[in-house]
Amino acid sequence: MSIHDERAIWAAYQATRFEARVGTETVAIHIGECSADLDAILRRHTHTAWTFITAWNPASATLPADQNMRRNRDLFARLTDDGYVVFEGAGVPADPGWSAEESFLALGVSHGNAIHLGRAFGQNAVVWGALGGPAELLDCRPI
Repeated sequence: MSIHDERAIWAAYQATRFEARVGTETVAIHIGECSADLDAILRRHTHTAWTFITAWNPASATLPADQNMRRNRDLFARLTDDGYVVFEGAGVPADPGWSAEESFLALGVSHGNAIHLGRAFGQNAVVWGALGGPAELLDCRPI
């Protein structure tokens, strides 16, 4: 991957809107922004941190839908087995040439565990945040 391709991919991640369905509401998460709605959800579930993660298209390489769905089922099982509170969602790209990716908002995930989960599922990045803070894009690529 060239440096220009890498920059384009990271810019696309930055521009993505991350949406989670929590009960009857949809919470939109934007990189670099705080979310009062998300803070309220954290308080309601007595957590102080969260991550937004998918198992789709590892390293931004497109996979067939059946493989992506299987990978996400495995991720969901891992998140729930680890005891996180999990809500379904999607990463909705700003670029119409990219497709939305089914994802999860998981409450109670530490910064380090968010990176670990991203790496375990082959992701370049995950979104993470803490109560009162902005959403951060975390680099999960192996060092």
